[in-house]
Amino acid sequence: DGHWNGCLSLPRRIALDDSNQVQITPIKALEKLRGDHSRVGGSISSSKARTGEDLPEIRGNCLEIVARFRLGTGAKVGFTLEDDDRARVILFDSATNRMRCIDDRSTLERVDDLQELCFHLFLDHSVVEVFINDRVTFTSWFRPILVGGGELGIRPILDGEEIDYEIGVWKLAADGVVDAGVWELQGDSAAE
Repeated sequence: DGHWNGCLSLPRRIALDDSNQVQITPIKALEKLRGDHSRVGGSISSSKARTGEDLPEIRGNCLEIVARFRLGTGAKVGFTLEDDDRARVILFDSATNRMRCIDDRSTLERVDDLQELCFHLFLDHSVVEVFINDRVTFTSWFRPILVGGGELGIRPILDGEEIDYEIGVWKLAADGVVDAGVWELQGDSAAE
């Protein structure tokens, strides 16, 4: 075992929205870590599964991904994280309203019944944090095997009929965390 003591999550903003529902979002200061950006979007209307083979491959060990999906009936959407040894999934199944992250130990049994889904995902080497529709969030970790300092490969999963998607990806400057001030007390400025 890797003796993972004190796994630290990203700083979060917790607030009530206009309908008094809890919102959980990453703090705005994290945007200062963003580097190179790429974006892809489109839609599928057939029942065949797409696992990203025809989409640009996402590669990196320190990334922010914002993915918005409009879901049809029975759709499954998410991402596969691939290292040199195996693939792990972050997957939402609209038929069961179940979310799985990395393995079956990290699941959400019920996510709000929805047709629009936003994953705001942060990947830092072996730690994954997922914010779902600014309502639910969780953190999971895994042990990637990357020979020679390689990078994780990330592929979108689009399985179902009538899925619209837009995916934005930023490489994050992990060495800029202190300079970006993300660990400073945010106070009232976090309400932005």
